[in-house]
Amino acid sequence: MGQCLDKIIQTINGVVYQFRVGVDGEWRFLYLSEGLRALYECSPEAAYADISLMTDCLFAEDYAVLRQTVERATKDVVSFAVDFRIRTPSGVVKWIRCHSQPESQMDGAVLWSGLLVDVSGSKATERHLLRLQKMYAAMTEASRLIFSAGSVEHLFNEICRVAVELGGMK
Repeated sequence: MGQCLDKIIQTINGVVYQFRVGVDGEWRFLYLSEGLRALYECSPEAAYADISLMTDCLFAEDYAVLRQTVERATKDVVSFAVDFRIRTPSGVVKWIRCHSQPESQMDGAVLWSGLLVDVSGSKATERHLLRLQKMYAAMTEASRLIFSAGSVEHLFNEICRVAVELGGMK
């Protein structure tokens, strides 16, 4: 069964993991799949020995959100999902989505089983769609102004305002 499960895990484009949050608040990984090499550019063995290989690469503001999310979910023993950014050793910035399910332990610790997946492509698409929405709103407002403007000067001023407010231009 173990070999079969290992083969299945290898087909997942991401990292299957298990980590433990002790009663003292210490985080420790108990299992990291080989997908860690592609996602974080480090080996599972290196991350077991030094968890900072996985935490130091997080953007500071994202680390704070991740830490708060895990602490709150650990306290309440509820599953969580959170997105955060990392910068790999080679300098690549990636958006990671983390899904995790808790299990209370006899000693008061919480065991987390979950998945880390690269969602950088989805995040790029999301940013592009937001930009397109802003541009559409700006063009719609500009079109309205063209038909209601009293003078060329007024139209120019209003189009500039729309470009800044709705189009994100400076």
